[in-house]
Amino acid sequence: MYIMKCPNGDNFSQGHLAPYGKIELSPFSGILNYGQGVLEGLKAIRTKDGRVQLFRPEENAVRMKMSAERLCMPSPSTHQFLDALKQTVLANKRWVEERDVPLEDVLAADEVFCTGTAVEVTAVASITHQDKRIKYRTGEETVFHKLRVVLKGIQTGVIEDKMGWTMLID
Repeated sequence: MYIMKCPNGDNFSQGHLAPYGKIELSPFSGILNYGQGVLEGLKAIRTKDGRVQLFRPEENAVRMKMSAERLCMPSPSTHQFLDALKQTVLANKRWVEERDVPLEDVLAADEVFCTGTAVEVTAVASITHQDKRIKYRTGEETVFHKLRVVLKGIQTGVIEDKMGWTMLID
């Protein structure tokens, strides 16, 4: 786990990795008394050649900072967030795998696919609603397939990331 401290009214200190264990919290912590906290999820992805990369981590850092500001909470700098993220992922890279994202939303159309917060795309072959089964297109000619090929190519380093969405850390 990564530990970074912020004294009252001050900036966050440089953090460090520590073995998994108990954490010390003040009984006056906002998270305990008001349920006030910020969580920013991010997925590390293993490339086809075995390296590990993150998809748009700077965007996660910005969202974390904005969320903390809205709650009148201190937040680490973007540099501190990215450094903590890199250290944590590298320390846990043996757990990084490539997997599909579960279905999030379903839209009724000729073709249906879902996207998840981990920014993957998954086709829906059919939906059963009120005892009626609806089948959808899922072949190589679909938008889903084209999106998935490009996205996976960018995430695994096969296609050049012209948007600056990835960050190679290993």
